Amino acid sequence: MTEHSRSEIDLSLNGFTVSQCIIDRAFTLRMLRPLQSDPNQEGNSLRIEAPFDFEMEGVTHHCDLEHDLQTACPALALLWRVVEAAHVNGQGGLQITFSGGVVIRVPSDPNFEAWTLNSSNGLIVSGPGGEISTFSSADGFTHR
Repeated sequence: MTEHSRSEIDLSLNGFTVSQCIIDRAFTLRMLRPLQSDPNQEGNSLRIEAPFDFEMEGVTHHCDLEHDLQTACPALALLWRVVEAAHVNGQGGLQITFSGGVVIRVPSDPNFEAWTLNSSNGLIVSGPGGEISTFSSADGFTHR
C-alpha cells in the first residue's frame, strides 16, 4: 500500500466507455476501452460509496444512496458515455467528465471510504479524510 501526498492524480481513464451502471448500497460504474484499442485490456470498476453530484445539461442531481436509492437514477444516463477526463483533487475528491459534458463529482468523506477505483493500473482508494492509498502498481496514475 502506498499513501500519496495531497497532489492531483490523473486516473488515466480517458477513452473508457461506461458499460454497466450498478446500484446497490453504492453506485458502481464498469468501464471498458473500445475493442479496437486493445482487446486484452481489462476493464475498470469505480465504486462510489459516498453521496455524489451528477451534472447533465446544466442540472445538478445530488445522489445519496444511503438515504434514497432513487436519487441515483439520473446517473444511469452515464451508460455508454466515454470518459474525457478523470482526476483526484488534493482533498481526495474525484471528478470525472464524460462525453456530452456530463460530470460526476465525489467529495471525500471525513469518516469512511468515499470511492474505490479498481483498474489495470492498480487499486486506488479515497479513505477517511480523503487520504489516497494505492495498492499494487500505480504506474498508470499520473501525479501533478
